Amino acid sequence: MKRQNIEVSMGTKTLRGSLWIPDAGNGLGKCPAVVFSHGGGPQNRGGWCTTFEDKPDEMAQFFIDHGCMVALWDKPRTGESTGDWKSEGLADCADNLIAVVEWTKKIDQSNGTVGVWGLSQGGMIGPPAGSKSRSVDFVISASSSWVSSDEQEIFRIQRTLKRDGMTVLQIEEAVLATNEFHALAHEHAPWDRVLNLCKAHEGKEWYKSSFLWYVSQWGERWYDGCMKQPESIAPDMGFLKALNVPVLFQWGLEDDVVDARRNRQFVEQAIPPTFKELFSLLSYEGLDHGLCDYNSKKRPSAVYCDILNWLKAIDCAPNKEI
Repeated sequence: MKRQNIEVSMGTKTLRGSLWIPDAGNGLGKCPAVVFSHGGGPQNRGGWCTTFEDKPDEMAQFFIDHGCMVALWDKPRTGESTGDWKSEGLADCADNLIAVVEWTKKIDQSNGTVGVWGLSQGGMIGPPAGSKSRSVDFVISASSSWVSSDEQEIFRIQRTLKRDGMTVLQIEEAVLATNEFHALAHEHAPWDRVLNLCKAHEGKEWYKSSFLWYVSQWGERWYDGCMKQPESIAPDMGFLKALNVPVLFQWGLEDDVVDARRNRQFVEQAIPPTFKELFSLLSYEGLDHGLCDYNSKKRPSAVYCDILNWLKAIDCAPNKEI
């Protein structure tokens, strides 16, 4: 495989990344592509940006090995991209994703089929992008949450702290603090009140597992730019009525971040009856937020086989022999 630079200009910002091209698209023919969509927080082409690794991860390598180009890029103000992710809501993230999809669709090695894959918040961005742009040909949404941010975060903090061995009283205290933060966010309270809430709990044993810690790290610019946007309170499911591309949803039932059962039910109820044939919803026993086995932390082959079989079913399979 070979690597090609991605550079997409979007007004005052530029998105940069790496396009990985398999041998099938390296002088031997054109191939489909998958553009990856970021999860929440500061993520670059290498994932969570504690490091900057310009190489495909396991899921990206899976697509490359099966004949797809993969576009991995840096969120605004991470890696080599300009702009600022802290000031962008989900709608802005969808626009960024669409811009990279459109860039990928135009390159010489593309066969014209470009889909998106995303996990967690990345899985929440792909479907709206598919409803906004005809350039998106399919969407794979992994471990996505469609309930309100309040409900999702309470689920996460309760599950995480229980797994960490916190007491009932500690969990209750963390839940109360989380609810207080959401109340402040809903009323667009000034940043100093939010910061004071964070400082009041920063010495607690549960603090660094709570959303308050992330709030304190991301700061006022993120709070003013992102949390005050409507979709930060609850995703707008209206995009489903405009979605006319196939979508595969995958959830792990041991997910400590999102309530897989609740979100699958929520999506099933929100899908318009006339569009149900476009959607495939899969759940996996024993898998966590990353669709890995909860104990071994390895992703089972079933996750990959289901993706390949689904791509065949929608006639977007990169390799018809698989």
